[in-house]
Amino acid sequence: MVARVVIEVRSDGTQTIARGALEGVGGAEDRVAIEARGTSPAMLAAALARAIAQGLILGERAEKRSTPGSRLFGKGR
Repeated sequence: MVARVVIEVRSDGTQTIARGALEGVGGAEDRVAIEARGTSPAMLAAALARAIAQGLILGERAEKRSTPGSRLFGKGR
């Protein structure tokens, strides 16, 4: 599996938000948005791990529906 995760983290002092995207090697058409929120570093890390796992699951579902040769995360290329 080849993927790139790009995440921006911002905090207002009470809550931290991480937003970004999980991309396959195919580029924009193989992209899943990710967002996680937490009031502590541990809560943010747990929420971010869940968001990435869900993004991978969504990506695999999209891959199954895609046409041959346009596979998410570089499988089959």
